[in-house]
Amino acid sequence: MPSMHLAWSQSSYKGRTYRSYYIARSYRDQHGRPRKETLFRLGQLTPQQAQTIQMILRVASDPSAVICQLEDILPISSLDYLDLAVAKALWEEYNLSAAFSRTESESDVPTSLVAEVLTINRCVAPSSHYAIERWLRKTTLPQMLGVPPERFNDDKLYYELDKIAEAKEQIEEHLFSLLQRRDPESMRFLTYDLTTSYFVGVQCPLSRFGHSKDNRPGTRQVLLGLLVNRNGLPFHWDVWPGNTAETTTLRHVADVCRRRFELQNVTLVFDRGIVSEENLKAIEEEGLHYISTLDRNQLPSVPNAPLDLFDGVTLEQVETEHWRPEGFDQYDDRLWFCDLGDSNGRRYVLGFNPELMIDQRKARAERMRLFETFLDELNQELAHARKSRKAEPALAKVRGKLKKLKLSAFYQPPKAQKIFLSTSPTNGEATARTPSQRIRSWRIVIEQASEKLRAAERLDGLCVFISSHVQKRPEGGYRISARQIVETYRKKTHIEDAFKHIKSFLRIRPFYVNTDAHVRAVYTICVLAYFLNRTLAQRRQEIEGKDFLNSEELYAPFAPCKLVQFTAPATDRTASKTVRLTTGRKRLLRALHLEHLERPMFTKTM
Repeated sequence: MPSMHLAWSQSSYKGRTYRSYYIARSYRDQHGRPRKETLFRLGQLTPQQAQTIQMILRVASDPSAVICQLEDILPISSLDYLDLAVAKALWEEYNLSAAFSRTESESDVPTSLVAEVLTINRCVAPSSHYAIERWLRKTTLPQMLGVPPERFNDDKLYYELDKIAEAKEQIEEHLFSLLQRRDPESMRFLTYDLTTSYFVGVQCPLSRFGHSKDNRPGTRQVLLGLLVNRNGLPFHWDVWPGNTAETTTLRHVADVCRRRFELQNVTLVFDRGIVSEENLKAIEEEGLHYISTLDRNQLPSVPNAPLDLFDGVTLEQVETEHWRPEGFDQYDDRLWFCDLGDSNGRRYVLGFNPELMIDQRKARAERMRLFETFLDELNQELAHARKSRKAEPALAKVRGKLKKLKLSAFYQPPKAQKIFLSTSPTNGEATARTPSQRIRSWRIVIEQASEKLRAAERLDGLCVFISSHVQKRPEGGYRISARQIVETYRKKTHIEDAFKHIKSFLRIRPFYVNTDAHVRAVYTICVLAYFLNRTLAQRRQEIEGKDFLNSEELYAPFAPCKLVQFTAPATDRTASKTVRLTTGRKRLLRALHLEHLERPMFTKTM
C-alpha cells in the first residue's frame, strides 16, 4: 500500500476562495528529489469529511493501526505516573544516586536504585517497606527504572536497608557539598533540634523508654536529631537511644560542624530545651556562634533586663489600651524587642509578646478557677461526711490537684481545720437503739502566695534571646543586630516543619523494623524524601505564593496524570497512553523547570 495523504489546492472565482481536495502519494524520483503524485481527485469537502478521510489514510498506511469504535475500547489499568516522575526528576537533579557510590551492592538492582524507589514512595505514597512490591505494581516506576517490581521483594529490601544505613555519612557529605556550592549564605545559620518517634515491639536495641514528644509515654522510642540550613534543607541527622538527654547531643553536633564539615563563622540555632552552660561553652570553644532562648525561670537573672516596666501591668491595659513597653522596638504584630547589650561574652535581647501575655494570664486564671471549684466541692464533701475522716488524704488531694494544674507555686501549703458533725440514722430518726453520732471531719483552707503570683505575672509574655554575637563594627554597633537575632531564631520553625512533615506526611512513626541499622536507614530515607519535598514546596511557593509543604496538595496537581492501559477486545491488542496534560499543569511543569516531563519522548520510553 503506497504512503498516501490528503492534499488540497486553492483557487478563487468571482471574489470567493475554493479548496479542492485530492489524495496524493509522496515519493522521490531517480535523482532523489521529493515528488508528489495525484492518485484521486475528490473535489470540495466539508471539514468533517476531510478529517474522516485523513483518519482512513492514516490507518491504511500504518500496519499497527486498529479500527474500532470508541465504545469498544476498554481500559485495563491506570498506573500512577506524573507525581512519581516529578519526584524522580528532583532525585536526578540533585544526583542523589552518586551518594551511594562507595556502598553500592553488587547486584542487578543497586543500592542507589532501591533508595530511590523507597524515597519516591515516601514522597508521594508513604507505606511500609513490606508493601513496596505491591505499590510498585500500581505505578509506572518499574517502567521508568527498567526493573520489574518483583525485584523489590522483602529479602532484597532487608539487605539494602543495611547498605543504606552504611551510606549515611556519604549521603550527608553529598548534601552538604551540594548546598554549600549552590548557596553558601544558606550555611551561615544552621538550626538543630530533636524529636522522638515511637516503636511497635521491643526488639530494637535503640528503642528505650524516655520522655516522649508524641504523647506516647507507654511506648519505647528513639530520639531523632536533625540539622538544617537557613532554607530548612537537611544535611546531617542522628538517631539516638530513646532515653538520651537532649542536652548531651549538642556537643556532638558542634563537633560535626567544626571538624567534619570544617565550617567557620557559623551560627547554631536551637531551642531552649538544649541550652546548658556546658553546651554554650562547648560551642564557644569550637569557634562557633549560637542563638537560642532562655527558660522562663532564668529571666530574673538576665543582666540589664528592665522587668520593672511590667510591674502592675493588667490584662485590661494590654487587651483594650494596647499597652506596649517603653523603649522596645516592634518586630511584628506579635513581638516587641529590646537589645539589652552583652555581658560576660553573652548577648541578650528581651522580647515581649502581647498575645502570649494575654493567653498566659487567661490560662492561669482559668486554672485557678478550676482549683477553687475543686476546693469548694471537696469541702462540701467533707462537710457532709457520714463517718470520721483523716486530714492527710484530703490534703494530699489538694496538693495533687495543685501539681496537676501547675499552680503549686502560687499557693501556700494547704491546712486542715477540724470540724465536728452530727450524723443521723439512714431513716432520719434517732432512737435509743440508733442514736445520733458526733464525728470529726475537716475543712481545707489555703491562701494564695501573692508575691509569687505577682512575680509570675511580671514575666507573662516575656522571652529572652541569648547569643554569642557580641562582635561590634569599627564605626560602632553590633555586627549582628538584635532584629537579626530575633529573625534568625524565628526561622527555627523550618525544623519544626521538618519534624511535622517527617512524622505526619512521610509517616515515619511508628517504626516496624527491629534492627538499629534498619531504623537508621528508614530515617535516612525519610530525610531524603523531606529534602525533595521541601525543594518542591519552596519552588511552588515562589510560583504560586502558597506553602504546600505540610499539605496533601503538594503533589496533587500531578496525581491525576496517570498512564492508562487499554484494549479493543475484537483485535486482542493493548496500548498505553498518559492522561492529557492540562494547560495549567504544563505551565506549572515549565515554571518548575520540569518541562521535559511533558514531552512525548519521555513517555515513549515506558
